[in-house]
Amino acid sequence: MFILRNLLGIRQRQRSKWAVFLTGAGLFSCIGAALMAAIFVPANLANGWRSAALARPTPSELRKLPAGIKVLVAAQISASADADEATQGLALFYVERTESVGDSKIKRSRDPETKTVRERDVAAQFGLTLGDGAILQVRVPAQTTLSHPQRIRLREDPSEVPGLRIERTYVGYLPGQSLTVEGIWEGDGLTASEFFAGSIDDYVHEVQVIRPLQLLYTALCCAGLGVGMVVAGFAIRLLRR
Repeated sequence: MFILRNLLGIRQRQRSKWAVFLTGAGLFSCIGAALMAAIFVPANLANGWRSAALARPTPSELRKLPAGIKVLVAAQISASADADEATQGLALFYVERTESVGDSKIKRSRDPETKTVRERDVAAQFGLTLGDGAILQVRVPAQTTLSHPQRIRLREDPSEVPGLRIERTYVGYLPGQSLTVEGIWEGDGLTASEFFAGSIDDYVHEVQVIRPLQLLYTALCCAGLGVGMVVAGFAIRLLRR
């Protein structure tokens, strides 16, 4: 009887710990979802409306604009742009390197340690073709966003380092691909803040509708998960009684 009581006491304490953990984690998830919905979704909507309100000059209008104006420009990567096997056929791109270290023979359930860095950034300057055939020189700051790019993954397994796996991901756009560029007109070229694979209308729909809805969906999922965890925590507490 004494042993049985001890076992029951241990189980009750374990249930109590789970109840506290689930309730606390659920409340934290709900608070995070509320903050996301109250702050980040409206901020994302405001950013989308700002982008939609930007000037959309034609090639001739663009050249007449004063420097410092933020614009949306439709352009195209030249079909003859440099792209070969070394760049995986991409013309405007960057390369991510992911290293995974782990020995799956020791314990398959353990996730390997991973580290991802941008091994090669986008070219600092790139020429795009405007609708009238003129070349637009685009300055590309480090960490510029490339939206809806092609992704090509290559895996290496260096034999000299046991357990090390290297994956390189080429992220970018193909020759001849049409892009929308959001950036600041500098008088002699454009400084890009984002590239988007598609038309200006597609880009405006993306920033005004798709991105805020994705963020709202994430917030709702977090809230639903949080509510479920809180309910599970209370259910465990009821089972103790």
